[in-house]
Order: sequence, then C-alpha cells, then structure tokens
Amino acid sequence: MSDSDLVMVSATVLALASSGLLLRRYRVAVVRLMSLSAPPSGTSSDPLIGLANGLPDGPLNRPPDDSSAESRSGSVAEAASLGSSGRSPPRVQDRPGRTPPGVRLGVDLARRRRQQIGIAFGAGGFIGLAYAWLFLVWNGVEGTAGVFLFLAAVFAWPAVPAVWIASDGDRRWTAGAAAVLVVAPLPLAMAAGLGVLDGLMFWVRVNALATVVVAVLVTRAFRAVGVCVLGLWLAGLLGAYAAVDSPGLAAVLETVSVIAPGADSVFWASIVTGTVLVGGCGWLVFRALARWYAARGFSDHMLLLGSLCLVFCLAYVTALGLGQPALLLIALGLFSLLFLGVRGAYRLLPTVTAPHRLLVLRVFGDPGAARLLNITGDRWRHLGPVCLIGGPDLASATIGPDTVLTFLGHGLRRLFLATRSELADRLALPDAPPDPDGRYRVEEWFCFEPTWRPAVAALLERSDVVLLDLRGFTAQRQGIRHELGLLARTGALARCVAITDGSTDLALLDTVIAGTAGPGPRMLRMDSADPDTILRALTRS
Repeated sequence: MSDSDLVMVSATVLALASSGLLLRRYRVAVVRLMSLSAPPSGTSSDPLIGLANGLPDGPLNRPPDDSSAESRSGSVAEAASLGSSGRSPPRVQDRPGRTPPGVRLGVDLARRRRQQIGIAFGAGGFIGLAYAWLFLVWNGVEGTAGVFLFLAAVFAWPAVPAVWIASDGDRRWTAGAAAVLVVAPLPLAMAAGLGVLDGLMFWVRVNALATVVVAVLVTRAFRAVGVCVLGLWLAGLLGAYAAVDSPGLAAVLETVSVIAPGADSVFWASIVTGTVLVGGCGWLVFRALARWYAARGFSDHMLLLGSLCLVFCLAYVTALGLGQPALLLIALGLFSLLFLGVRGAYRLLPTVTAPHRLLVLRVFGDPGAARLLNITGDRWRHLGPVCLIGGPDLASATIGPDTVLTFLGHGLRRLFLATRSELADRLALPDAPPDPDGRYRVEEWFCFEPTWRPAVAALLERSDVVLLDLRGFTAQRQGIRHELGLLARTGALARCVAITDGSTDLALLDTVIAGTAGPGPRMLRMDSADPDTILRALTRS
C-alpha cells in the first residue's frame, strides 16, 4: 500500500469512527431535550442553550393523547390561528384554478430526476476527459485516440456513484451507468494495444480504493456528516504527510531537538504541527461551507456530489504523484471548473412554480422510518418541501452541515420550539426557496410538549399531501393516535397515503378513523410497495 493509499484509508477509518460518535451524541442530545418540559411562556429559554450534552437522563417524552373534547377542539382552533399568521398555502382542493396533481406531478418528477441524472453523468464525463488529458500530458505520453478514450472511460467512473446520488438511490439507473463504464474500457484497452488484464488492473489501481471510500461514507448512516468529517481528517493527515517532507518546516522544528534531543521529537513535532495547521484550515473551510449551506448556497446532494468527485480527483492525483504541488493546483483548478459547470447546469433547469408540501407523520422510534423518508422524501423534494416533527429516529436522515455546526457549538436548544409564540413566529417566516439544484429541503420542526400538537395541526393546514407511516401503530402509541384523530376531524384523510405492515393494529386504526366524513386514506403495505408505487400514490392524493 502506498503512502497516499495509507492516508486515504486512515482518514476513512477515523471519519467513520468520528461520524458514528457524533451522530450518537446528537441523538442523545435530541432525546434529552425532548424529555424536558419547555420553559414557561414569556420566559427566556436562552439559559438552556449549551446544555445539549449535559441534560439529565430521561425517556423520550411523546405526550399522551388528550381525551377531552375541549382539548381536541382547542388544538384545531389554535392551529388554525397559528397557521393563518404565516404564508400558509391552502389545501390542494381549495386552490382556485388548480388541476388535481395526478399524472402531471408524476411526469414532472420523472423529468426532473432525468435532468439531475444527466448532470451527474456529465460531471463524471468531464472528470474522465480532463484526467485522461492530464495523465497523458503529465507523463509526457503521446497517446493515440484509443489510449485517450481508454483513459477517459476509466477516469469517468465517478459518474456511477454520482448517478446513484442524483437518482436518489435508483438501482436501475446506477446499474446501467455501472454496466457502461465497466464494459466500455475493455474493448477500448484492446483497441489501444493494451491487454484486457492490464486495463483491468489499471482500473483497479485508480478506482478501487476511492470507490470503497465513497461507498462507505455516502451510506445513509454516515452521509449526513461522514463526507464533512472525512474532509477534516483528510486535510489533517495530508498536512502531516506534507510536513514530514517539508524542508522549511523541518528546519524550523530543528529547534525542538534542542529541548528534546533525538530525531523522533522532530518527526512527531512535524506531524502534530502539520495536522494542526492544515486541519485547522479544514475546520475553517467546514464552518464556511456550513454557513453557505444554511444560506442555501448548495444542497445536500451537491455536497455529496462534490465530495465524491473530490475523493476521486485526489485518488487520480495520487496515481500521478501526490507530492507534486503543481499537480495538486491543477487538480483543484479542474475541480473548481467542474463545480462551476455543474452549478451553471443546475441554474438552467426550470424551477417548480407551485411547490407541493409533503407532511410526514410517523410512529416515533420505528426503525424503518428513516428508510421510508429516504426512499420517498428524497424524490418528493423535486416537487416541494418535506415537513416533519424532528426526533432522534431520523437523525441520520435529516441532519445537515449547518445542524452539525449548531450542535458542536452547543446551540441545539435554539432549534426547539418552546412556546406557541415561537411556533407562530416560525410559521410567519416566508416560504424557503429551493436549493440551486432545484430541490427543496426537509423542514424539521423540533418541539417541546406544549407545541407539538399545534405544530402538527398547523403543518397539516399548510401541506398538500400527507405520508402516514403507521408501522408499529398500537394502542400504546398515543402520539400518532392523536394525529390520526386530527386527520379524521379535519377531513384530511383523503389526501393521506398510509403505510402499514404486519405490526400495524388495523382494527384499532378502523376504530380511530370510524365515522370520518369523506374518503379515507390510501392504504399501502410496505412489504409489497416499492418507492415508485408510494410516489405514484402520493402524486395522486
């Protein structure tokens, strides 16, 4: 294993461990905050800021159902007053001149996904052509057209994980792209006068390690923070690697040998200094990116796409010579051109003129909630925002760079709605625009006990479609039972798609929604419904 490969593997292992620890502490902090009673109305909640990692232990407080009719009617009336204070869009059926969503939304969704996939594949193609040219020029090889095309096909492999991200994990699109970029280099290698085995070994040498790194760090468990943490560790380790070979820094650190004689002291001082200096610069870059993300300068998919392209670009640079400063500058220049090109391509995409809000209601703590949100929410975000009540069960699916920065800065409490006035203030904010790639974000609403019921009711009023995850619904799940009663009382079941499985108490469900005026929800079993079926049901609700 080369030094560059060792740096990449070490950074990946450290990033995995750090990401897992960070996500675990984040979940614990959310649970602890949700276990608190909110500060009394009219009092400042600022003293709670910074206590995310030091709150008393307690169970997740999902409030019980209110049995009194006065409480039930009050929740609906309160939600109506809160919802009217913001820019709440009326329901789909109440919007004048608007046709039912139906097939048109499905067509729009399919077209937008194809456009995103095309941009991702184009990004991989740019990397392939650019690094094929750089490989020939840097090594002084006068390659034929066959050699150039072979190298371009090998270096275009990042298009495969890029398509996986752009297609929201669609296996058919990803398998098709992989088949093209696995098969194409083989005949091109033969046409270039190379053996098939030699061509295959070259592909493994430049793509295998980077593919493993990307495959691990963009999984659902780590993709939210893994790529950011990887960047920090990679910067620190590259700084240490460069510091050891830096004559200037070594000369400065020779003074260490006066205090602590021996070559080891200079060696370790060089590593620590390089790690701190370059890693510190990486931390500043991460803070800037988090703020840029919060300002909607880029989306989560753009972050993943950029991260995987950067990983592959570094892998390709190491294949040519990691210690060449000029080569690193050229690689960063090519990456900057790629970023500007992709961002420009996104700007050319048509925007959604009338976004459709999807509200996700679920049984808290169900282990399948994150997967359902991933396979449906990611695709729905081409059409409009996805709203939900925040909780630790969806931490890995909803956390973003800005939330990571807030959490690390001990400001997680600021994300929680403690009073009804805070809820009204947030509802009064203008609707958030889409990200530069045209996709909307997941709007996570963290609530204390006094605010979660009116928050759900207000979000229901603002939403066009409701995805109701009833897996694990039993008599003990009073939170989702309250939400079902709210849907039944407001006549919103007609625009709901309910997901069930063997753990759903269907008899209790019938009892809760009995007597509902109008049609009930569209029912789908999770074990027989794929993402496309769920999306079709949502677009027709």
